[in-house]
Amino acid sequence: MAADRKWGTVSTTRLRTRARSVPIEHAFADVESLLRSRAEQAVARARENDERQLKEFGAVGRWLRDRAFPLFAPLIARQLEQQYAFTPGV
Repeated sequence: MAADRKWGTVSTTRLRTRARSVPIEHAFADVESLLRSRAEQAVARARENDERQLKEFGAVGRWLRDRAFPLFAPLIARQLEQQYAFTPGV
């Protein structure tokens, strides 16, 4: 049932009822306050992920990357060609 569905942590029925009894600016402020913490957590996770990916390799890591890339590049290219190949009539 639609009344049982949850939107974030507040049921949609409660949001609808509250939005009808309060001016639109207050309704948007309430929704923003509900979603702000969730958005801030997503931004924090993205920042941590970005920081992990931007770490520079050491001397051994650079050497290994430079030796392994030519081995894996053709395999990756072949998979991408198969994935994005256009085959009419299929």
